Amino acid sequence: MASKLNHHFVPQFLFRFFSAGDRRIHLVTKNPHRLIFDASVRCQCARHKFYGTQEVEDWLAELEGRHAAAFRAILREAWDKSPIGLSDFEKYCLLEGLMLQRARVPRTAANLNYGSEQTVLYLFREHVRKSPDHDGSRQRILDAIDRGQVQLKKQDLETVLHSIKIGLESVIGIADLSLAVLRNHTDYPFVFGDCPCVFYNRYFYAEKSAGVIGFQSPGLIIAMPLDSDTTIFLCDPQTYQLPNGHQIINVRQRSDVSQLNALQIHSAQKSVYFADRDDAEYVTELVTAHHNGCRESCSEFKIHAPGALLVDGKPTETPLLQAFESQLAIQIDLSFLTTNKVPANDHPRRARSPEIRKALKELEEEFDRDEPQDSG
Repeated sequence: MASKLNHHFVPQFLFRFFSAGDRRIHLVTKNPHRLIFDASVRCQCARHKFYGTQEVEDWLAELEGRHAAAFRAILREAWDKSPIGLSDFEKYCLLEGLMLQRARVPRTAANLNYGSEQTVLYLFREHVRKSPDHDGSRQRILDAIDRGQVQLKKQDLETVLHSIKIGLESVIGIADLSLAVLRNHTDYPFVFGDCPCVFYNRYFYAEKSAGVIGFQSPGLIIAMPLDSDTTIFLCDPQTYQLPNGHQIINVRQRSDVSQLNALQIHSAQKSVYFADRDDAEYVTELVTAHHNGCRESCSEFKIHAPGALLVDGKPTETPLLQAFESQLAIQIDLSFLTTNKVPANDHPRRARSPEIRKALKELEEEFDRDEPQDSG
């Protein structure tokens, strides 16, 4: 059988959830704005050999089978008259599916690449600055770096595979979040973008100097739609309250649907998808309304002076480099979600669950020990 050269970073089963099994989907592109009806699902959210080899694509397809089953179980729980609850395995596959979807898309690879490239560029600049200036070229190189004329590019393939590895190894990192399913009872549909698993932080939205959407960040929210009527919603139970702690939430306000859709629009790189062509006007107008606020990248790179931050409770003696993904450029306020006020002594760099953070660190060390060593 011929190998598959078109690797999908949003699985086709998610498109089928939205299209009720149809092989066509409708979409609005972001830049430039174009409304496209009846696009082939097979051609959406895919790149030529995006994961490098057929073996990786086949391995991901195996994972997708159990993730699709877990997402179908969520749909069953949301809409069946007699839900039976999720098994422990289904819950794990649900979390794993969310982490994989977040990790495998080009946007995540681009954000990770930016931080890595800026770190290496800073180290290169410091190396040049401290090197002997035998031929008088040192200042010219430094000036070129400062003007942005020197770039150190990393391949997306290497980054996305590393991102997938981290995501799958860190499923436990979101196990403490509260799980809810949002049922849409409005005449507006849920839509999804080409980066459909969105990480967001309403609690620490005002924080701009640190990353606040890490796996263990206080105030983390994760949202991913499954079809026009259903969205998976996870949130930090220490900073948010859901109605009566319910796992099934009936969404009856259009504004809530449009705000959740805005997260999809801001997170998407190129396209936003919807199921019913009758919703074309609504989706097009919403994409247009948010166009000016969308940013190409949410990557941040900061250089902190010695002593400006604490590491293990002690001031740093050297500059500290910080690369992180900042928030989407939109603040949402959902009617069904109550957000605690941020106390003056709270800070975003603490772990939401110290126990889970410790377990993640131990897992990371274990995986590092098991990693094959390069003998070259």
